[in-house]
Amino acid sequence: MFWKDRNSVYQGCNRNFALASGLKNPEDIVGLTDYQLAWKREESDFFRQCDARVMETDTAEYHIIETQLRADGTEVWVDTNKVPLHNAEGNVIGILGTYEDITARKLAEQELQATVAELRALFAAMSDVIIVMDAKGSYLKISPTNPSLSYKPPIELLGKTLHDVFPKAEADAFLANIRRALEQRQMVNTEYSMIIGDNEYWFANSISPIQEDSVIIVARDITERKILEKELAMREQLLNSFITAAPVGLCILDDQLRYLQVNEALAETICGLDVERFIGRPIGEVIPHVVSVIEPIYRRILTTGESVLNVEGCSEKADQLGVMCHWVASQFAIPGEDGKPMAIGAIVADISDRKRAENALRQSEAELRDKKPTVGTYPPRTPTHTRTTDSKRKNVQFGTVGGGCGS
Repeated sequence: MFWKDRNSVYQGCNRNFALASGLKNPEDIVGLTDYQLAWKREESDFFRQCDARVMETDTAEYHIIETQLRADGTEVWVDTNKVPLHNAEGNVIGILGTYEDITARKLAEQELQATVAELRALFAAMSDVIIVMDAKGSYLKISPTNPSLSYKPPIELLGKTLHDVFPKAEADAFLANIRRALEQRQMVNTEYSMIIGDNEYWFANSISPIQEDSVIIVARDITERKILEKELAMREQLLNSFITAAPVGLCILDDQLRYLQVNEALAETICGLDVERFIGRPIGEVIPHVVSVIEPIYRRILTTGESVLNVEGCSEKADQLGVMCHWVASQFAIPGEDGKPMAIGAIVADISDRKRAENALRQSEAELRDKKPTVGTYPPRTPTHTRTTDSKRKNVQFGTVGGGCGS
């Protein structure tokens, strides 16, 4: 507390004010002006301007928020009140002032303002829809983040309930998730789709309790992700259908030579086994009678990355003793992200019919050569040339259990 005369010269103060102004005793302030105390000059100018206004208008001023430099060098915020003092005739003869140190409150306000500014900047940068709802599913608040993704304009939603906005089935589902979050006092995550305008949008919802009867909902647009997932699923289905329907044998093995994928043409037609017998198992466990020849080829492919093409072979079907199958196979490396082989792909075609036809043709030619023409009836014939295989093709005949392959 302090008081001044008509010229803003101090006439007295209490002990707290004296200490703040740098004086030891209250009586030391008598006769001094603000310029002779601890405050900064611009602060003293402001104090005296307020004094003059109060005295000239004969009107009190309350809650003047101002800074004050104290004798110990600290700057504080004060909330000051100034009222005019009168003599017996009612004339203004000075002012009486009181003030309160509000530094802690002011710092808290500044911190709050900074936090609010950060949140506003954060919301401005967000594309998520943020909504506060109560336990009844009423819209309490809608943040101005991305109103274009709101089911309806925010102004039309505030105060409404989920059942006012959505069909009953959808509203019931939303409300059940809100109540589950409130009952369990933990976040509930859901995904759902809705039609906004003429387009379908997908959202990932995070529902978190904030009070006993209210939640905050963050809805993120995941439409693009859902479209990509749908395209990926369609491509995967096409690939699986392609492998399954292919008229030739197809398979993929990992770098441990375990079967990852096998189609029926390879498993059943060529090997005589069910597809399930292959998946996750190594070559030696599924077709042990050919592992000694196939495995070195696959190891070399994994090491060098070079393909091995058009390898012909013959083997007995695993579960059909005595039934032979001629085939031609091409194997190749499947590279990983680093370009190094991470798996092996193989294409195997059943050429048993072709081999039988070739054998029949060779037998017919041999029979024709053995028959001698009647003298004078036919001119001498030159021997018939047999078909030779491409010199670049590797011809492999695997040893089999219970039989052999004709050549």
